[in-house]
Amino acid sequence: MLAPHPDDEILGAGGCILAALAQRQRVHIVYLTDGEAACPDYKAEQVISERAKLTHSILKQLDLAEQHCYRLHLPDGSVPHYGQPGFVETVNQLGQLIDRFQPDYVLATSHMDYWPFDHVACAELAEAAIASAGHKPVLYEYWVWAWYQLRPWQLWYKWPPGLFAVNIRPWATRKQVLVKTYLDATSSLGKPWSGVLPGVLRRAFAFNIEVLEKKSIQ
Repeated sequence: MLAPHPDDEILGAGGCILAALAQRQRVHIVYLTDGEAACPDYKAEQVISERAKLTHSILKQLDLAEQHCYRLHLPDGSVPHYGQPGFVETVNQLGQLIDRFQPDYVLATSHMDYWPFDHVACAELAEAAIASAGHKPVLYEYWVWAWYQLRPWQLWYKWPPGLFAVNIRPWATRKQVLVKTYLDATSSLGKPWSGVLPGVLRRAFAFNIEVLEKKSIQ
């Protein structure tokens, strides 16, 4: 599981994570950034510390050991895209993790998230890492911001062949507890440590489905 920021893994695919754990599958989460840009009223170091505490709480609720969590500490807002400085180095890091753990599949944020640009970069990094790794897991992209940004007619005329919905109803209640852990935590000024999200987007995270897209790696 690749998450550009600490919360994307739960917002976009928390139900899938819970389902995998219920089936006794191994889950590893790689956070590309520490999410320091989410709360500009505070110093980056404090935001990083607070968001790390939230992630620790999430892992505890999932009964996942800290050893299953990896942080690449890339700059929030500047995760490298194809051709940018640091892209190849990050691909190599991710490729090494893929070869080390040999997962059946990798989840990454969707190209259709459009923004934040870190989400698109995450998709590009995942594709390149799997292409370069010796082990070849299946790549699925999950929606976070696509719920808010995508317009229905964009899919009406060109429905991606690998796009499908996952029924997470059995885990929806537990997912909501995890979502609230991230989104309801605020600073002394009342500012959410994970940033302010549109109400429409927050409501999407309460749906009983999550959207994945199976990608073909060339």
